[in-house]
Amino acid sequence: MAALLTVTGCGGPAEDSGDVTLKFAEGFSASHPIAADGSVYFLDQLSEKGPEVGVSVEFYPSSQLGSFEDVPTMLSSGIADISDVVPAYLSAQLPLSSAFDLPGYTTDSCVGAAAVSRSVAKGSTAREQEIEQLGIRPLWSVLLTGYELMTSEPATDPHGQQGAILRSPGGAVDRVVDTMGAAGVSMPLGDMYEAASRGTVDGTVASPTSMAPYKLAEVLRNSTIGAELGSVAVLYSISEQQWSELNDQQRIVVTEAAEATQLHLCKKLNQLLPESQEQMEKDGTTLNRLTPDQKSKWTEEVSMPARENWRSDLTEMGLPAEAVLNEWETALRKEESSNE
Repeated sequence: MAALLTVTGCGGPAEDSGDVTLKFAEGFSASHPIAADGSVYFLDQLSEKGPEVGVSVEFYPSSQLGSFEDVPTMLSSGIADISDVVPAYLSAQLPLSSAFDLPGYTTDSCVGAAAVSRSVAKGSTAREQEIEQLGIRPLWSVLLTGYELMTSEPATDPHGQQGAILRSPGGAVDRVVDTMGAAGVSMPLGDMYEAASRGTVDGTVASPTSMAPYKLAEVLRNSTIGAELGSVAVLYSISEQQWSELNDQQRIVVTEAAEATQLHLCKKLNQLLPESQEQMEKDGTTLNRLTPDQKSKWTEEVSMPARENWRSDLTEMGLPAEAVLNEWETALRKEESSNE
């Protein structure tokens, strides 16, 4: 039986649509900070403010209702009402939204999350071209930043992985792996430990923040620091059908809880990134800190070509990649300016 956390409503019936129970499906493991410091915080917010407007939540953690790839179907079919939509795992349905994962843009999760929310707001190209087609409405955004190359052997040369097999989260990061001359393989990060132990993969491109929950420092003893090989965006979303059934008061409470969650989580992720690097070192991983010249080489020979390949490939497919990229870069500039 699925583990179930219910936030019960103790107030009177909601004014327009009556009491509602939202089914919240979480894909990340309970120990992952995106879940521990994000989803749980959202639940806490709703447990405090939801009852007075007739909102309760059933929480299904750790992919109990389905995998990341299943999320669009879960939301459209009503299996779940809220879940984590990850463009990296949905490249067929959300190719344009993978722009947020491209390398070299930001390592500040608060700047990144706010810029993602701007880039998927109503009227944006990504929202109109693909997100609305899934019948979902983004509530809050996450940008897990600081992706590095993690391998069993030292690796500081951007082309030192020629012929290697590297796990990639998918989407835009696949292009980073290709640019390095490696063969990308898609698999959940939770499967990486066994794959690296058996030698079926040589490493991964991932965030240090994800290392500890999956104990990857035990099998991947080297990591670049400073390569900035991308990010992974997460759009926590509610189905439009369920949103339409909420009354105005309920929508306000859910929206305020989502906004508070985005801010709380991004601050935690910014704090965790350097802490995770330190923990990796304590766990036995050698951190190969790139010099300024080495960083420039990674940018010129990996990050910039990966970005250009993404833009040109999607444009050739007839998709408005240029417009999405421009909106993303504009949103980042606005958020960086507001944080100065």
